[in-house]
Amino acid sequence: MNTMKTEDRLSKKEIMELYQINRKTFESWVVKYNLPLIVISDKRKVVRISDLIKWENGRMSSNKMIDS
Repeated sequence: MNTMKTEDRLSKKEIMELYQINRKTFESWVVKYNLPLIVISDKRKVVRISDLIKWENGRMSSNKMIDS
């Protein structure tokens, strides 16, 4: 039997608290800056921590500013 391993994830709410941003800014990051969001349901959205780190590093290495 294969067992699927899940990576650690942060919820939309946890990310908003971590970066001290509001919902509008979060959604802007998803659309404008390709924040790698996984939509589980209308009310459940998560980002893999490994994807978030890659996303952050990509923003920093290219010296791209993020506006709200």
